[in-house]
Amino acid sequence: MKVMICILLCFWSLTSDAARVSKPLSVHDELDLARLSSPRQTWQSMIDITDAYNRTVQAEGYTRENESTLDNLEEQMERLFDLRNVPESLRRTVAVESSVYLREVVARMPPLAPDALPDREQAFAQMRDNYPPIWQIDESDIVVAYIQEGPFTGNFQFSERTLELAQEMYVSVLELPYVNPEIDGFHDSYFMTPGPMIPSAWVRGLPGWMHGQYLGQQIWQWVLMGVGYLFLLLTLYGLHLLIRSLSRSWTEAWKNRFGLLVPLVALFLAAELETFIADEIFITGTVMQWVRHLSAAIWLIAFIVIIQVIANLVIARVTTRMSSKKASVDLQLARFGIRIGSILLAIVVLIQGLSRMGVPLATVLTGAGVTGLAIALAAQESLRNIFGSMMLLLDKPFQVGQRINVRGHDGTVEEIGIRSTKIRLSNGHVTSIPNDDVAKADIENIGQRPFIRRVMDVTITYDTPLEKIDEAVAIIKDILSIQMLDGEEINRCVNKAGYEPRVAFNELNSDSLNIMVIYWYFPPVYWDYLAHATYVNRALIKRFNEAGIDFAFPTQTLHLAGDPGLIGPQSQ
Repeated sequence: MKVMICILLCFWSLTSDAARVSKPLSVHDELDLARLSSPRQTWQSMIDITDAYNRTVQAEGYTRENESTLDNLEEQMERLFDLRNVPESLRRTVAVESSVYLREVVARMPPLAPDALPDREQAFAQMRDNYPPIWQIDESDIVVAYIQEGPFTGNFQFSERTLELAQEMYVSVLELPYVNPEIDGFHDSYFMTPGPMIPSAWVRGLPGWMHGQYLGQQIWQWVLMGVGYLFLLLTLYGLHLLIRSLSRSWTEAWKNRFGLLVPLVALFLAAELETFIADEIFITGTVMQWVRHLSAAIWLIAFIVIIQVIANLVIARVTTRMSSKKASVDLQLARFGIRIGSILLAIVVLIQGLSRMGVPLATVLTGAGVTGLAIALAAQESLRNIFGSMMLLLDKPFQVGQRINVRGHDGTVEEIGIRSTKIRLSNGHVTSIPNDDVAKADIENIGQRPFIRRVMDVTITYDTPLEKIDEAVAIIKDILSIQMLDGEEINRCVNKAGYEPRVAFNELNSDSLNIMVIYWYFPPVYWDYLAHATYVNRALIKRFNEAGIDFAFPTQTLHLAGDPGLIGPQSQ
């Protein structure tokens, strides 16, 4: 997605600034004035770079023609300072402004003696003699330090302390006369001059009150910046209303696709607005830092929204391709994985964005860890159910649409959610069972059975002769073996190879003789099975009645005192 945004920005720049692309570079663009191999060279590099920048601005202002020259010099200014603890998005701004402040301070100082700062050989000799690796300029707060870690290891840069005090030093010497008068007006030309899109004559023609300052910025700058952000908000809101109005009859997929438009436009406009504020309105200092933080926040929100919208699009596409019941569990797993992946990606983007905004990575990770621990403690039950759902989706003990029996709940699975599984019972009610309980329970998957096995006991009376018992067994076998009856195929779903019906005279009960019948019904369609069971039961009753075989029912014989044959004291 970043690549897409970069392409859009590049296209905009190319189309709006074609003249700039074709303009040859000035001589300053080919110069590399930043020499950092010794304290002396670092100091002289600051003088040379800022003087070149001042000459260009004082002579030409900020124009399309010198934009590349100034950009090259600003990049070199960035190399002069130890910016390791400055947010990446602010390094260029901080470096350039600090360079202007320092040059204004140095322009009011006596010229530095040639040997006031050591060359590289002298600097390393002093450090070997246990000198601290810093060099202070004429007892001022301007310090050059040896860098021992980071991308500029082994070089010499102006210290972090110098960065912090640069503006304060400028304010303290503001009333002093210039030793180097060529720098006169450098501060105002940098901080008060608009970019090439805003004519200087227009700015000079504004009423006096528009040149008043608040937080270091002139009123006209505040007004233009406010208009820019108002345009951004109105554009995004108008686009949102337009899409909502047009999408009422759209499918969900098309709504998601056009849902990308608003965050993409937000990214584009935020980037362009920040560039306009920095290069044209020329907002500086702390206010510019706020602007960059606000732009970074907009980008973060837009990227997170884009990630979630893309996740929805992917889920919709996967749902379309895996819509069959057979793939329902895989579909749930895919949805779950995509959603978790999008959340993790959003977290990574958030952490990276906060890091670029200057929030220390360690602080972000620590905060995330503490927050995660608090959430985990507060939502233990929910987390257990989430992990339970993961186990169900990975193990696949059942699928949506299958009949299961879990914890005494017999019904059809309607949904495997993140927190619970919904089962529609035979009475029509829907019960939701927490996934943690489902994952721990013994699950009987009725829907995965390849057949329905029927076990029934046919009981006949004790006075049934032995030959009638054999006839009863033969009748049952015949009922289960008949293939055609009245032109209808009766037993096509039984008598499969390896699953022949089993009939046996197996029990002498206390009140009956028992014949056990076992047979298997294919396929396991429950209502068809019931219809076949009805046929078997009706045929059994009919054939037994015709054969004179009586079904047994529970009976009890009572012997009373005085009955003939009773053995006991009363019969004596």
